[in-house]
Amino acid sequence: MVIFKYKERLFLRVLPAKRLFNSTTIWEVVNRGDIFAVDLETFVFTVIPGKATVEYVTGNVTVG
Repeated sequence: MVIFKYKERLFLRVLPAKRLFNSTTIWEVVNRGDIFAVDLETFVFTVIPGKATVEYVTGNVTVG
């Protein structure tokens, strides 16, 4: 699990399933080097530019 901060918001990096690479849109985003991510505050799926400056967050996550 990769969590990072971009524009003062926390995001979770999302990796597309192999089957989704049949989609031209998914293929183009990945080839540009952009990042699929989910905003952890709003749970909105988005694409972060690959050239964006992000800060990776480290720590422990407890579920339950």
